[in-house]
Amino acid sequence: MAGDKLIYAAHSRTFNPTDTAEAMKEIAESVAKDLKKRGLLD
Repeated sequence: MAGDKLIYAAHSRTFNPTDTAEAMKEIAESVAKDLKKRGLLD
C-alpha cells in the first residue's frame, strides 16, 4: 500500500480489568471482526 493515508482507527475503554491478557484478547477479537466487516482483513 502506497502513501501515508490512515485506513483505520479504533478506540476502546477498559476500566480496571481483572485480567489484562483477557481484556487484550477481547479487544483484538473485536478489532479483527470490524476489519473483516469493512473488507480490510480476510
